[in-house]
Parts: sequence; C-alpha cells; structure tokens
Amino acid sequence: MKKRLVALVIALLASHAMVSCDSRHVVERPDTTRPTVVSTTPVDNATGVVVTTAVTVAFSEAMDASSINDVSFSVTSATTGTVAGTVTYDAVSNVATFTPSSAMTHDTAYTANIAGDAKDLAGNSLAAAFNWSFTTIPAPGALDRTFGTGGLVRTAVGNSNDVGAAAALQPDGKIVVAGYSTVVTAITSSINSIAISFTLARYNSNGSLDTSFGLPLNTGGKVTDFSGEARSVAVQPDGKIVAAGTNGTGADFLIVRYNSDGQIDTGFGASGQAVIDMGGNFDVVNALAFQSDGKIVIAGDKLVTAPSLTHNSAVARLNADGTLDDTFNGTGKITNTSYDNSQATAVKIQADGKILVGGYFQNTGGLVTPFITRYDQFGTPDAGFNGTGTVAASPGRDADLRGIAVLSDGKILTAGTTTNAINGTEDIVLIRYNADGTPVTTFGPDG
Repeated sequence: MKKRLVALVIALLASHAMVSCDSRHVVERPDTTRPTVVSTTPVDNATGVVVTTAVTVAFSEAMDASSINDVSFSVTSATTGTVAGTVTYDAVSNVATFTPSSAMTHDTAYTANIAGDAKDLAGNSLAAAFNWSFTTIPAPGALDRTFGTGGLVRTAVGNSNDVGAAAALQPDGKIVVAGYSTVVTAITSSINSIAISFTLARYNSNGSLDTSFGLPLNTGGKVTDFSGEARSVAVQPDGKIVAAGTNGTGADFLIVRYNSDGQIDTGFGASGQAVIDMGGNFDVVNALAFQSDGKIVIAGDKLVTAPSLTHNSAVARLNADGTLDDTFNGTGKITNTSYDNSQATAVKIQADGKILVGGYFQNTGGLVTPFITRYDQFGTPDAGFNGTGTVAASPGRDADLRGIAVLSDGKILTAGTTTNAINGTEDIVLIRYNADGTPVTTFGPDG
C-alpha cells in the first residue's frame, strides 16, 4: 500500500509539471520579412502619361512613414533632372504618392525610384532599390507618333505626283482622303503622256491603309475609278462617301458617291457620278455639305477664258440621288454669284437650313477680299444677312477665305490667309460675324 501511494504522488507531481510547462507564455519570433512593391502608377514603361500625373507606389505591408520621404522617393529625367514635388504616405492603403510641384515636361522619359532604405514598421528595408520608367504624352499639336511612321503617312498611288486635297473622319475613326494622282502613260523623246485619276484612299485610325476599301476592283485601300481631280470629300450619315472636284476634261463639276466599302454607288447620278456643266471652260468643286434631308450642296468656281481669263464662283444643289434639284434657283445651279472674278471655297449648312457659301474675289482695286453669301432653301440670297445676303471684309492685303464654322450661339467664324503688309509673308486671319452677317467688332483688334 505504501508503495502504491508513493507512485501516485510521483505521477501527480509529473502531471503538474507538464501543465505548468504548457501554460508558460511563448516568446514570438521577430519580424524579419522584407517589404516589397506590389504595384505602381504609372506602370513600368507606360507611355502617353499626362504631365500632371501623381506617381504612386503600393507596398506589401505597412511602412514606417518616416522612411517614405522626398529623399527615398524621387522622380528624375535624364534630360530635365530631378522633379520637384511632395511625398505623402497613406497608412491605410500602404500607398506612397509623389505629387509634382508643377507639370512634368511633355514627351519626356522619367524614372521613379524608391530607395532601398525604405522600411516597414519592424525596421525591415526593401531588399534593393526599386525603380520604374514612364514617358509623358507629347505636347498638344505635336506629331502623334502612334500614327503611321512618327506621326506621318505617305502613300504612293500613281507613278508621278499624288495630291491629297481633302479629308473626312468617319465615326469609326477611319480617315478618308480625296485628291488626285498623276500617271505617266507614255514616254517619248519629246513628250510625256499623263493621266489624272480622281483618287480616294482610306486609312485606319493608326494611319495604316484600310486594305478592305475599294476591293475587288482597286488596290486595297486606294480607289482610282475615274479621270479627274477630287477637291472635297464628306461622309454621309449612312456611311456613304461623297467626293467632288472636276472631271477628266477639266470642263465640269464631278461628284462621285461611294458605298462605305469603297465600291461605286451605281444608284447615284449616272453609274455613280454626277457631271454638271456650270458654263465655264474649267469647272471645279472646292467644297460640299449635306443638308438634313440628304440633299448635297456643292460650291466652287468656273473659269471663263473669254473675253478675258476670269474665275466666277458657282453653287449647285443635288438631290440625294445625284440629280440636280431644280427647286434651287429654278435650275439647281447658281452660276452668277454676288461677285465677279471670285472663287467659292467653303460651304456650311446652318441649323435652320440656310446655306453659307464663302470664298474670295478680286475687288475693283485689284486686291483679294473674302466674302460670305447666305442663301435660303430656294437659292435666293437672304436679305436678312447684312441687308443684301452677302458680306465682304478686308482684314488686310490680298486676304482669302478657306473655311467656315457656325458657332453654338449662331455667330459665324471664317478662317483664311492675308498678306503681311510689312514683310510680304502670309498670315492666318480669322473673322467673326454675328448671325445677321454684321462683323463682331469686339473679336480681336477689329473683328
């Protein structure tokens, strides 16, 4: 019995010792894991970064805010040096932000750097310095290097001179260019025989030729179905493309409509083309515009050689099927406009359907002067526009007009060139008119 009692006591003491040992506090091991960078803004090798962008870096764990500062977090450029800025740290998101004091330089490569001595709360530093690079967006107006080759596209169509005279942007971002191409058809010792082709080309938004355009009759991306020169182009709401200029003989207006795939729209005019004799020896369309009802207004000039060499501006309106609209001036054509010795170079349709035709003429003093004429829906000069339907301005010597825009408030803005009286060079000139055709004298120094 005594031996059993001793054994029981020993067992109880052993059990108590085990419990006492298990109940002791375990000492935690120290944190020796180094922090890492999990993401950055901008990402490494990003391009097109806005110059006011804040640069950020996210860490894998909470960091010691005192180790995240303008010494450990910097942004530099090999061309412009160290960027001045402020550094902040958000302990909730574990994100550090570098905010430039002023906009970075356009089209410049930058490197952001987190020094290796940036530490977490346990005092562990990064394994090594971390850096990443990005490039800012080019300056407004600079060439878009993602387009074509360094921002430029060159396309050979004929084997001599190729001219792009006008362009239109489709809703899908594709670009239609209209012009003309010269092809040398025969070469002799005394003369070269040439042909002029009415030419269209379509490009994808990155500047590459849209090789699906014009097939199967033409080389992919380029259409040369007619003789002549295209001087204007526009895309209808239904995607069809209308180009206008002059025909192969140089005698008449030529308007051609293409389906959206570049095939000729044979339902327009005569087999896709409308030829209009405006009464000159050389008639050419310089501009076109669509009315809301699908009718097409074209403006240009006719060259008369007798009794003297004279240009006269001319306007016509076509129905949607390419036939002349005889509700416009009774014949569909206006061949005697407000000014002799003139050329119409722009046309714009107002929201109320009235038609603005702009161009320039040679005044009695021999100087070139820009003008705008406004017509009503029947082709009659609108007397509510400057009292006569037309207005001319003389912003300088030998000024012309090349474009018209109707502003949201109804005012009219024109753009062209004028000759600098001091050095004889050409300068850009803008003129703004009120909706009634009177000049806006508060625009610029004198309207």
